[in-house]
Amino acid sequence: EGLDAMLGGGYTAGSIIMVAGLSGTFKTSLAARFLAAGEEREHGLWITFQEDRAALARRFAGHGLTPGLVAEGGAVDVLEVVPGRQPVEKLFNQARQRIQAAPEGHPIRRIVVDGINELATGPQGEIEREEAVRWFLRSMRALGVTTLLTQQLSRVTGRNPMTSIGWVEHADTIVYLGLVEIESRLERVISVLKHRGGPALGALRA
Repeated sequence: EGLDAMLGGGYTAGSIIMVAGLSGTFKTSLAARFLAAGEEREHGLWITFQEDRAALARRFAGHGLTPGLVAEGGAVDVLEVVPGRQPVEKLFNQARQRIQAAPEGHPIRRIVVDGINELATGPQGEIEREEAVRWFLRSMRALGVTTLLTQQLSRVTGRNPMTSIGWVEHADTIVYLGLVEIESRLERVISVLKHRGGPALGALRA
């Protein structure tokens, strides 16, 4: 609810969202809530490079979400990918095929790519990977799919986190999850750095 308020009502349907932050700032957990929130109306697809279906079910359960969402036949389809094993366009073609093959009464309208950093480990060059990502995101817009990408930052340099985030030109909305020291304690903070068509205050909120 707090993030929805910061976004002026929530993510825009059919948009591209980047959730970026350091390790341990709940990027994957935020992505899980995004898919779970659409359970009643829209099914989802989760592209994962690090966790299998069973691990995702445990993560959902640990955050009070229904683990059955990511079970076989659940509201969230899971595409498990071994980083670097296949060209990026092949991966995205698999995702597109699953979206198009979804039953008419349960369309996939939300997708999470959990760990866009992993795309850099593929067998292609940087230009080919960039073009594949651009094509995929255009395809998702055309299909009316809201796409959330998570990006792990190794560090944040300077006062503006945006300078440490990649792929910013592709995103309609950028949510930054960070860590700050407050009275000798590390606190997690969240900020909306970009939100096309809505507020982007840039303030850090604990």
